[in-house]
Amino acid sequence: LLLVRATGAKAKVGAYALSTQEPVPGMLPYKDLRIQLVDTPPISNPGTQSRLYGLLRSTDVFVVVVDLAMDAVAQAREVFSALEEWGFRMLAADEVAEDPWKDKSTILAGNKADIPGALDQFQVLEETFGDRYPVLMLSAEENVGLDELGEEVFRALKVMRVYTKSPREKIEAFERTDPVVLSVGSTVADAASQIHRELGRDLKYAVLWGESGKFEGQRVGRQHKLIDGDIVELHG
Repeated sequence: LLLVRATGAKAKVGAYALSTQEPVPGMLPYKDLRIQLVDTPPISNPGTQSRLYGLLRSTDVFVVVVDLAMDAVAQAREVFSALEEWGFRMLAADEVAEDPWKDKSTILAGNKADIPGALDQFQVLEETFGDRYPVLMLSAEENVGLDELGEEVFRALKVMRVYTKSPREKIEAFERTDPVVLSVGSTVADAASQIHRELGRDLKYAVLWGESGKFEGQRVGRQHKLIDGDIVELHG
């Protein structure tokens, strides 16, 4: 149900364990982006473990979802233990992956916030893991916490949005849509190269509007580092 409410994906919804037998993808809207989420079978289900391992290796962020109607801490520890046995390392928000196949930024989400007693379970969950991982309280039933989920996943991906403007457009009429998505710390040259390899090679300078500049409309060089939300006008 959480994936269905968060992304609009068509998935089988069951109020019983192991109702998810196959990975189900969906696109989570966050501001002007769409982030792919994949609902997986439980890691404890032997019947799906072989297929699940490859999927987990190729993902960027783990969102560990526990049920606040039960012992949330025990559920989280069971999942973390299983992931560690498979060789994965769950990263805190400020940690850097050394092996992208095994080191994964991790978010902990307590679902069913609408159930009586859920707040008590969430508080214990947050006290136990909150000093290491982002801990969210969600309710798929009541659409609670989904915006926070998008925000935390975006942060965990360590990416940013950069917008490109044509020299013919006036900045006053420019609307931030269809961003170029780059790794945090990327430069003007990186943005140009993602649009087109030749543009990245031939780029001479850019005109910048945004928080990474000293003033609006600043002319910057290829190696200028960008910040989420910047607008660039690229000149080859």
